[in-house]
Amino acid sequence: MKDVRYALRQFAASPVFTATVVLTLALGIGATTAIFTLVHAVLLNSLPVAKPSELYRVGDVENCCVCVNGGLQDNWSLFSYDKYKTFRDNTPGFIELAALQAGGDLVGVRRSGTSQLAQSIRSEYVSGNYFAMFGISPYAGRLIAPDDDHKGANPVTVLSYRAWQQKFGGDRSIVGSSVNLNGQPFTVVGIAPASFFGDRLGNPAAFWIPIADEPLIDGPNSILDFPQQDWLDVIGRIAPHADPKQIEAHLQVELQQWLSSPIAKLQPGEAALVSRQTLHLAPGGAGVQMLRDEYQSGLHLLMWISALVLAIACANVANLMLVRATNRKLQTSIRAALGAPPSRQIRQVLTESLVLAALGGIAGVALAFAGTRIILHIGRACSANFAPITSSTSIRRWPDTNRPSLRRFTGRFTSRSAASRESAR
Repeated sequence: MKDVRYALRQFAASPVFTATVVLTLALGIGATTAIFTLVHAVLLNSLPVAKPSELYRVGDVENCCVCVNGGLQDNWSLFSYDKYKTFRDNTPGFIELAALQAGGDLVGVRRSGTSQLAQSIRSEYVSGNYFAMFGISPYAGRLIAPDDDHKGANPVTVLSYRAWQQKFGGDRSIVGSSVNLNGQPFTVVGIAPASFFGDRLGNPAAFWIPIADEPLIDGPNSILDFPQQDWLDVIGRIAPHADPKQIEAHLQVELQQWLSSPIAKLQPGEAALVSRQTLHLAPGGAGVQMLRDEYQSGLHLLMWISALVLAIACANVANLMLVRATNRKLQTSIRAALGAPPSRQIRQVLTESLVLAALGGIAGVALAFAGTRIILHIGRACSANFAPITSSTSIRRWPDTNRPSLRRFTGRFTSRSAASRESAR
């Protein structure tokens, strides 16, 4: 502590040197941290769901939004509702296998019984086990269940927390009430958790709608009953100790068998290409990563540039410290003459360096928060799309008041011992 106090007195006596070093470190640390916050959020972080490491996507490429039989390409990632049901009902190794719309639609939304004008809001079709597969618990009401995802079921929808706050003013009476989506009445059965923004980072949905209700929304443009129309991403939670390679091989056989069946309605000459059709499982903990694929090259470049800025800042600080040591040669010589051992003098210099590093780090973190806020503000001002990214790298953690219920994904909640709850925590 004496060394620290002495270092602070030395810095107070040299304010220009101290300010130069602290600001140089702050710029280097702040720029690198701000860019890494974005890299972490877009490229590295997982969805705010239960056990994201167990999630796998069927397909390892990003495609949007509708195509016919995948164009019989070598690598599949989009599937029709009929193909999805084939995979869901016949593929061992998955605890849950859910489907979700590739991309999204804008629907006209108006609360029933009001004279307000309809608003154009983004929606997404999902299978009945979508929220159960992710292990999500509702903020209010309930979520879409498998019984909601079949023809003849009462039309229901789930509202995102953000849309509930921004579009409906946080009115809790929205749960259980009716809204018109493209003129069709739907019951809002629940509100999703505040931290859950869906299965993708960019431009998340405000309403989730069961896939079976797609004809109600799209009317004559419906593609639900056209098995050749591929428009769904498929994500599943694999069973413990299941081998993804075996599941992948089984899915590929199912795909080729489906394409060989009469329901596929292949064009002349396409039957010979069926044996070449493949698909691959890919980690799905980060969800659909269209935003990652779009910006990863630019973010990598920014990360390298910011790292270079930090290296230059460290080199400049090192040069400043060497110049300062040269100017203190007389003081060092007097200390040595008075009997100060070399180890004592080295410790004092190291203490001064650590204090400067701490001051620069504190200033750098403050600058990183400000820099990230500015970058996000500019990005949102230049784009109509919303991305749930904040100036904190922990943007996708569950709030303590809204932590998801960890369940065994068997369709029911089970009681757990205190030890297992502590382990889950």
